[in-house]
Amino acid sequence: MTDGVSTSTNLVAEFTVMDIKPFIHPQPDDQAVLAGSNVTFAAFATGTTPIFWQWQFNSTNIDGATNATLVLTNITVDQAGVYSVTVTNPIGSSLSSAVLSVYTSVVPAMDSFSLNASNQIQFTVDGVPGFNYDVQASTDLINWDSIVTVIAPFDFTDTNTANLPQCYYRLIYQP
Repeated sequence: MTDGVSTSTNLVAEFTVMDIKPFIHPQPDDQAVLAGSNVTFAAFATGTTPIFWQWQFNSTNIDGATNATLVLTNITVDQAGVYSVTVTNPIGSSLSSAVLSVYTSVVPAMDSFSLNASNQIQFTVDGVPGFNYDVQASTDLINWDSIVTVIAPFDFTDTNTANLPQCYYRLIYQP
């Protein structure tokens, strides 16, 4: 009550449940694995129910792959490619994709050796993406020192070898 005046307010809230087409979150992630590994792709969805999933490999439906997750066991190089999932409900559908890369070896390659303006050795390492590699250096090929462990692919600059008469490098996969 203010100055002898009484005020009253009634609020009425009305909520309407809207029909919503599927929204995929999180999206399935790209994966890089070694042959023989197991892989799980997951695509969770929200929206009006019921919700249905259909996984595809390189645009072809995978028989029986109708869950939010797709589990692949004992992967071969023939299974590398694009895995997609179409999520459908009575309102519509959404599509999401992920790439599976399959490697037969963890052996990395060192490319593009050069010296920069400071006389530091630089090179590029191409290994299995997302895998760890230990960069090691030696001046005599007998004693090896670990310089850094990094995730492939990466560019490397050795800031410690500018004054050495010779230096050798190797990469060791770190599981």
